[in-house]
Amino acid sequence: QGLEVSGHPGKVPSDHMRFAFMGQLKAHKGVMTLLDAWGRLKGPRPRTLTLWGSAAGEEAFGERVRQITAKLDGVEWRGAFSPAEVWRVLASTDVMIIPSLWVENSPNVILESQAMQVPLVGSNIGGIAELITHERDGLLFETGSAVDLAIQLQRLLDEPGLREQLSRSAPPVRTVADEMADLTRLFRRFLPA
Repeated sequence: QGLEVSGHPGKVPSDHMRFAFMGQLKAHKGVMTLLDAWGRLKGPRPRTLTLWGSAAGEEAFGERVRQITAKLDGVEWRGAFSPAEVWRVLASTDVMIIPSLWVENSPNVILESQAMQVPLVGSNIGGIAELITHERDGLLFETGSAVDLAIQLQRLLDEPGLREQLSRSAPPVRTVADEMADLTRLFRRFLPA
């Protein structure tokens, strides 16, 4: 699927590493794995984690997330945002985390992050692992493993230049026009003249 990528803002600089999660705050999205991993990080490098999304329909889960984030340093749950705001959110993000516990198809958050050259850390599962190349344009971790996720996040904090290297290697993202042109060619190929 293509993206409309024109007109997105430039990156907003920061003096700390800004990690983010964007998506539904539901159990199958791996939010608890992420929060567990965040609590395992060590060292003095300044960092923040922002959770973007809604827990609508799973309010009890949302309350658990709220209780855990209140105990963790540098974590904030900002709730949902409109689709038009995605580029603004990504402009203030250094690393996007996709900790899903189930197979995703083709997560928009991956394509949008790649369009903004935001490196990704994702579960080694399904459509996530098909869109992220480990140690090239992102990092993969064992699905459901807070320990392995913490290792990958710690690498970004500890290895000089790793985030920038992954950012520079983000693959080009196809536009809606690219996708429509391919579909049109495909239909013409199989339709009688």
